[in-house]
Amino acid sequence: MANKIGSDIQGQERTRFSVPENQLVALLLARRSVADNGITALDRRGASSSVSYAAFYEQAGQLCAGLQNAGLRPGDRLVLQLADAMDVMVGFWGCILAGVVPVPLNTAPFYDRPNSQSDRLLSALERFRISSVLTTPDLQAPITTLLGALTGDNPEHASISVINIADCRLVGDAPKIHAPAPDDPAAMFLTSGSTGAAKGVVQTHAAMLAMADATIQMNGFTEDDVTLNWMSLDHAGSLVFLGVMPMALGATQVHVPIDYVLKEPSRWLDLIEDWRASITW
Repeated sequence: MANKIGSDIQGQERTRFSVPENQLVALLLARRSVADNGITALDRRGASSSVSYAAFYEQAGQLCAGLQNAGLRPGDRLVLQLADAMDVMVGFWGCILAGVVPVPLNTAPFYDRPNSQSDRLLSALERFRISSVLTTPDLQAPITTLLGALTGDNPEHASISVINIADCRLVGDAPKIHAPAPDDPAAMFLTSGSTGAAKGVVQTHAAMLAMADATIQMNGFTEDDVTLNWMSLDHAGSLVFLGVMPMALGATQVHVPIDYVLKEPSRWLDLIEDWRASITW
């Protein structure tokens, strides 16, 4: 149910399609009863996996408990080093439920020699007071080795924990759901760094939901729309516009690896038809 609230934009009222609490935790809690629509992720071969928002809440809650069991607390920053789109979505929203601030970064092609993505990871860890990295079993050892090799240059690397997402999913404790204020930090996104060192842009709960509500209102989107994203999942456009926004609607969202489309651009058109997507970027 949409609610009208005051707005200074051209004298119009802003319609809130998300939640009156104006924070992302309340949004996911509000969608935990939605069994029809949800999130679909494709892998690099094009195979898809889908979960309803109800099932997705359970997965995010389990990860929240795993992060808390690993010692993370509200306000801590955690880099996401996850190649699978569904893992990124669960990691992002698991952080939200725990009050941990996710910093999504694309995984590196390798970690045993310098490259732009591993350099970007190290720069973020050094500059933005990040305490942990969340990754998959196959990347845990390479990332740990990378940080260990650099401990002599920067002792702070020794205090950074590399957390295995598979271990988080084995934790049986109930999650302790955090209750943030609307203006609390929700996530940090890094700029491209094309004109210098990448900057960390912190987005609040209220800012993300304001963007989602305004986009829905301006375009007349409904829960019957389907979003299709093939931008990399380290970008606010993919996680907010095509992630938070469809969740605010309770609409289906589909996420595709960028390489899957770039290798054969006509796949974008096929995916639009296959998933009956009405919103894509």
